[in-house]
Amino acid sequence: MRRKIELSMWLLFFGLLVFLCFNLNSKNTFENYHDPIWSDAGGYYIYLPVTFIYGWEAQRVPETWPDKLGNGFELTDEGVVKTKYSVGVAIMEAPFFLMAHLFAMNNDHADGYSFEYHIGLWFAGVFYLILGLFFLKEYLIKRYDLKSVLTTLIFLLVGTNLYYYGLNSAGMSHIYSFFLFATALWLSDLIKEKKLIRHIVLFSFVAGLIVIVRPTGCLYLIFLMFISPQLFSILILDSFKKPAILLLLLFIFLIPLLPQFIYWKFLTGNFFHYAYEGESFNWLKPELLKFWFSTNNGLFVYAPILLFSILGVVILFKENRKQAIQFILFFLVISYVFSSWWCWWYGCSYGSRNFVEYLVPLSIPFCLFVQRTFTSRFTSVKYFLFGVAVFFIFINLKIIYKYDDCFYGVNSELWDWSTYYKLIF
Repeated sequence: MRRKIELSMWLLFFGLLVFLCFNLNSKNTFENYHDPIWSDAGGYYIYLPVTFIYGWEAQRVPETWPDKLGNGFELTDEGVVKTKYSVGVAIMEAPFFLMAHLFAMNNDHADGYSFEYHIGLWFAGVFYLILGLFFLKEYLIKRYDLKSVLTTLIFLLVGTNLYYYGLNSAGMSHIYSFFLFATALWLSDLIKEKKLIRHIVLFSFVAGLIVIVRPTGCLYLIFLMFISPQLFSILILDSFKKPAILLLLLFIFLIPLLPQFIYWKFLTGNFFHYAYEGESFNWLKPELLKFWFSTNNGLFVYAPILLFSILGVVILFKENRKQAIQFILFFLVISYVFSSWWCWWYGCSYGSRNFVEYLVPLSIPFCLFVQRTFTSRFTSVKYFLFGVAVFFIFINLKIIYKYDDCFYGVNSELWDWSTYYKLIF
């Protein structure tokens, strides 16, 4: 009975998010940067119509598409569809694309870009958002009380850019990575508890998807092994003792990556290829302060509620110093990597979009902070922190519903607070 009630609540929540998604996108127009299939998103998406509609014949793809979809890909003179973006997002979008394609065929405009395909993309974002929250809840509930877990999930949803990338920008990779990160975290628990081969195999497949959706996701996989020597022992050390199991897990891991290798072979003649030509990391000059605090997509400027995660690490430091240090090192490493990219603000985006999927590990100290707040003996502290959280949520939602998908400050390198204030007030 309890499970049925919980399922009903999740279904109602799904319906609410679908409504909010359609409402948020109702004023957006297509064929410009408000389009969910635009620029990077278009580069991720193009694999689907080219595979299922145009048969990888570039001459059949409408020649207006590169401009229409924000030049996220190109149609070369050699008749090749060229995109630098990995195939992982397209794999995750595929079931929804195919359903949309069936409806579009019935309406006689199955071109891969009509309104049905946009609706399919919106449903994909909400679907993976809901599943990601569900698996994250399944992990957290084993460590914290239900009230703290639900509060954490709600605060992270409406207080960060998770809301934006789940409901407004599902063409990007981040909501799919969020789901995969949460699933991997949940599976890591099952593996440690039960040590069943089916969980290990599924984890290997999810790990492959994590890497092919966004290659920097390998940092998260390393983090999972880093914080849990038991998981590392089961997945790596024990597998080396059984070559057949090791080969099976390697094969399962490579399955999601195979389409990428095939595409690179088709595109360049090599199975391995660095697609981001002319773009690189500046390892000697990371823009950490700007990445965290700039008005142009700074992490804590657009999601100040994540300061609760930092406070959670402080609390954790008193209880489990080793784990707290692990979280600090992980946060610093991923911040260093992301802030070292040549475009540290990551173009037209909302907040630090790289951290959408990393809300999964950040939810652990966040939930610890929430639980300690709820159990505090000082009532005034509870109300004060709750008021602060509501204010942070107000900032996030106010900007999201006014945001024009790009920060139009004086200069992306400057701390343009006047433009930022206008977004809120």
